[in-house]
Amino acid sequence: MTSATEIAPDNTERIAYRPKEACKAAGVGKTCLYEALKSGALRSRLMGRKRLIMRDDLQAWLKGVSA
Repeated sequence: MTSATEIAPDNTERIAYRPKEACKAAGVGKTCLYEALKSGALRSRLMGRKRLIMRDDLQAWLKGVSA
């Protein structure tokens, strides 16, 4: 049992993704995601050598992608 201050592993909600994880979460291919990063359509941040894509930025990009 977890205390009130702990989050159970199955209830965690990611706030940032590595590019590979973002592809899986968004259901898009690697090329599509990297093109969006390169064009500036999708924002990312560097934490040391790790590139992270914030969940809110990923969701906003997906909403803006034309079908």
